[in-house]
Amino acid sequence: MCGTVGAAIETATGDVFVGVCVDTASSLGFCAEHSAAAAMLTAGQSEIVRMVAVDRHGAVLAPCGRCREFIIQLDEANVDTLVMTDLDSSIALRELLPFR
Repeated sequence: MCGTVGAAIETATGDVFVGVCVDTASSLGFCAEHSAAAAMLTAGQSEIVRMVAVDRHGAVLAPCGRCREFIIQLDEANVDTLVMTDLDSSIALRELLPFR
């Protein structure tokens, strides 16, 4: 099933890139954050200021560990990316990977 989670990332230049997850019966799928990041990278950008992922009901979701590490590896400044944890709160990505 595709599109059950959507993600948006805002870059240091103010551009916003979006993506959806692709769930497959095997491990070949990928998260919405990866999809949004791929669009960003295609546009020649890598520094993320803010990001959010939501499920199909609008609930805010924290990125999985794989996505957290992936985002940090794209640009060392991304340790300071603000990740929405609910509709009113955000936390720096470095706080979600404290022993990096």
